[in-house]
Amino acid sequence: MIDTSCPQSPSRAHPDIMAQPMARFMTRHRLILILILAAYLFLAVGFGAVTPLFEAPDENMHYFTVEYIAETDRLPQVGEQPDPLMAQEAAQPPLYYFLSSLIIRPFETSQAKSLVWVNPRAQLGDASALSNINVFVHGPSESWPWEDYVLYAHLLRLFSAFMGLGTLLFIYGSARLIWPEKPDLSLLAVALVAFLPQFSFLHGS
Repeated sequence: MIDTSCPQSPSRAHPDIMAQPMARFMTRHRLILILILAAYLFLAVGFGAVTPLFEAPDENMHYFTVEYIAETDRLPQVGEQPDPLMAQEAAQPPLYYFLSSLIIRPFETSQAKSLVWVNPRAQLGDASALSNINVFVHGPSESWPWEDYVLYAHLLRLFSAFMGLGTLLFIYGSARLIWPEKPDLSLLAVALVAFLPQFSFLHGS
């Protein structure tokens, strides 16, 4: 007898035929995402390790605002003459500073104010300057192994690097929602931000 029934399509007869290539694609996709994030962390942590302490934009103000909250358990108040060590950062939205204060709260941090040495001859904003380009004078106490406030500042730099990682994951998730049928665009969006030098530099401080 001749079988006149319609043959099943390959996808119906073997559902794994389509599933296997998709699984391989998603495995490659996740691997690329992990590599992008790992490369970002390497850059951010590397910037944090080699950049002299408090030489990133406003880093000293961020640090001393965090230190104030860790020491006093309250937010700083900004008066007509704000503390120059905190300056305008004392009036910023407090969530980052509160979370950061939890990291250094167990440690004694009050010595930092007396140990930081402001460079009175700093030539800020002058691209032609060949000397005195740092805001602070840096001594051997900032060398490895880090101790005291130097260690605590580097812990905050590490925390900032992981916050940047969270930003990249939110970018990835947003891109997947915007382009659900084009997952490679989400990788492109993450990579474009992750490899901006200023992004990794600032998140390493």
